[in-house]
Amino acid sequence: MHLVQVRCPYCSNKGYISISEDKLSNAKKGLLTINVSSVCVHTFFVYVDKNLNIRDYFKADFQLENTNKNEEIKNKEFSRKDLLEFDLIKENVNSLLLSYAIKSILLRKKVLIIIRKSYFKELILNFFHYLTQDAFTIDISLLSKGQYTNEKEKYQDYMVLEQREILNNVDNLIDPNDSTMEKQIVRTFLFESNLIESLNTLKSEILKLYNLSKSIAEFFQQNKKGSEISSQKLSQHLKKITKEEISSDLFHSLLEIAQNYFGVDIIFK
Repeated sequence: MHLVQVRCPYCSNKGYISISEDKLSNAKKGLLTINVSSVCVHTFFVYVDKNLNIRDYFKADFQLENTNKNEEIKNKEFSRKDLLEFDLIKENVNSLLLSYAIKSILLRKKVLIIIRKSYFKELILNFFHYLTQDAFTIDISLLSKGQYTNEKEKYQDYMVLEQREILNNVDNLIDPNDSTMEKQIVRTFLFESNLIESLNTLKSEILKLYNLSKSIAEFFQQNKKGSEISSQKLSQHLKKITKEEISSDLFHSLLEIAQNYFGVDIIFK
């Protein structure tokens, strides 16, 4: 057992976490992702390499109290076939492609992914259907590069993704230099060594984004005939749900989802 000192990225309090030798040796991609909640009142993620060096910290911007859906995610049982297929996705799908695809889904855009191996088609579809079940509706197509070249006109209103590239960026909704939130949750998914835990965490994060952005949409619907809404009033509403402050990055991401996915006209006084 190893003891590693960590520092909270919120309040800078320091403390120690223990890491077993087995967990360290099984870390994929050379990094181990650890969820830390014992140092202070905050929860955050820390990335540790095999030499026990802290490589990065990731703030857990929000946490919802456990719901029935979250418990269902944790208790989900996977078949051996499912696990093998999800592991193939995790090891082979480019992290930027996955981030861009998730961003497109959150903004209710149709997605076309260019694939090089046809047997990945069903695997990728099953993967995204699992992640978005009980949350976002998805419209995803997969084609080879040759098929896309021949049928390009059909996909002008699709976000077209190939590896690290965005071949068609509808309304320029994705900023390749931003999408920080999606990149963070994808990074946590990829660096978590436990496959089931990484799947559950990613699905849970997507469900939380859906629930919070939906609550924003409902809040505007309920108040559209009443008093004007300020950003401060909305922040207070979200704080009641999450039991903690919402970061400005997350707040703006949720507004973007509420506008694009739920079609809410957001105007602050």
